[in-house]
Amino acid sequence: MLVEALTLGGLAGAVLCPGSRSTPIAAALSASDASVVVGLDEREAAFFALGWAKALRRPVAVVTTSGTAALELVPALAEAREAGVALVAIVADRPRWAHGVGAAQTVEQAQTLASVASVIDLELSDVVDAEQLAGVAHELLVRTVAAPFGPGPCVLNLAIAEPLLVDEEVRIGPWHPRSVTIPSRPSLADAWLAQWFDPQRRGWLVVGEDDTIDVDALASVAAHLGWPVLADPLAGVERGPWVLEHPELVLRSLPDASPEVVLVLGAPHASRVVAERIAVAARRGIPVAWIQSRSRWRDPARLATTAVVADVGDALRRALLTVPGGHAGEPCGLCERDRTIAATLEQVVADGPTGEVALARVVLQGLHDGESLVVASSLPIRHLEVFGGRAPAGVRVLANRGLNGIDGTLATWLGVAHASRALSVLVVGDLTALYGLSALWQLPLPERGLVVVLENQGGVIFDRVAPARLLDPTTQRSFFVTPPRYSPGRILEGLGHEVMTLKDAASVKTALSRARAGAFVVARVGTTREATNAELDRLYQAAGRS
Repeated sequence: MLVEALTLGGLAGAVLCPGSRSTPIAAALSASDASVVVGLDEREAAFFALGWAKALRRPVAVVTTSGTAALELVPALAEAREAGVALVAIVADRPRWAHGVGAAQTVEQAQTLASVASVIDLELSDVVDAEQLAGVAHELLVRTVAAPFGPGPCVLNLAIAEPLLVDEEVRIGPWHPRSVTIPSRPSLADAWLAQWFDPQRRGWLVVGEDDTIDVDALASVAAHLGWPVLADPLAGVERGPWVLEHPELVLRSLPDASPEVVLVLGAPHASRVVAERIAVAARRGIPVAWIQSRSRWRDPARLATTAVVADVGDALRRALLTVPGGHAGEPCGLCERDRTIAATLEQVVADGPTGEVALARVVLQGLHDGESLVVASSLPIRHLEVFGGRAPAGVRVLANRGLNGIDGTLATWLGVAHASRALSVLVVGDLTALYGLSALWQLPLPERGLVVVLENQGGVIFDRVAPARLLDPTTQRSFFVTPPRYSPGRILEGLGHEVMTLKDAASVKTALSRARAGAFVVARVGTTREATNAELDRLYQAAGRS
């Protein structure tokens, strides 16, 4: 009945991790019409559910038994909280009287999970009828999709006493389905919109990930104002002459460029360079207005001088109706500079040796409308953020940027791919691949999927951060880069997968075509730490000279 109420309330599916204490929940899932996936590793199963929910923008559940199994959900729940993903966790527990006396698989799991999610702690024996249980299901979904802070995780910690199953059907009365309505976000006043969306001022539109963004309205607003759009790859903003393809490279090449006003929409931009330039502008007294749709506010550098919670898409649409006049001049200097850099990079990538950065760019640009790309939140996302260019129309780019961790990346991608029959591609480094490799042998593989592993011999991202200049090479290599003992590609070959080697654009096209035709394809880019650093330096220098 609990499962039925959740499904009728909007739950898209569930990932079940086998266990004894959760047997009643497993039996209910088996008897229901719910879409169910089985996962053995609770941590990977939770990230699979997170990716599934992220792709569908609907709640998905992960179900575990008690004890350390429940605690394995913490990383995915924490990511869901920070990223605003509707992740439901249903964890079995022993009854209260079994706590604190050394009972097996018993820990204060509700307290631990409460540090990263909203928790409903329920003793099943306290439930008196089906209507009460339907109310619990409703509360669980409300806390997940309609909470004041916006979408996020919620845990049902369900204490179940033995017997876990009974032979005869137990009826606890009738119940009534309930619906969940997502509350509308407040609209901004016309005076506020007129103040900030002002075509008489020279401004920047900085756009991060936000499910409420209206891409068409954004393009119209940018043209109306004559302002460049500096969009994060995850924002899904891929069209319009005002959208910069390479905002970080543009700002690097124009150190004196400064706006008179900055409007930030959605989550923080992933680029540190973009954030630093906004910070410089704020220190000079330039106003920075930030609109986010989630009241769980994200502004780690505390850049905003004015912060509001509102529907970003609604604000853009109403700005078009509210702000008089419009921009009639030529595109701004940042846009012109961006076109020059884009042309230069296109030529450099075509003419030069093809390394992991160029191949990641080719993968992105080779995707079609309706397909998706999941990128590891380490060096791969930076490759695409800086050098990838705008995604083709209709291509969705995703990453776990709530906490920017690499754990669960493969499982998240599998969840994203599970949500659609269209091609989904994953680009990861070798350490990220090794960290989550178990997801590939225990969770469903996509019908059309491509895994691209950048085998650059370790965490090359640590060579690109400031402390690297202050460390001796041995410490840098042993304590930070940590070259892996084994190649992920070779391990996957040992597990029975054919592994392609990507060397040029033609091999990328072949890999994409195979996967698109209905295959699970694994490909590796064999390179070295030195070669990747040299390629990055070459591309940065080319962009700077253009």
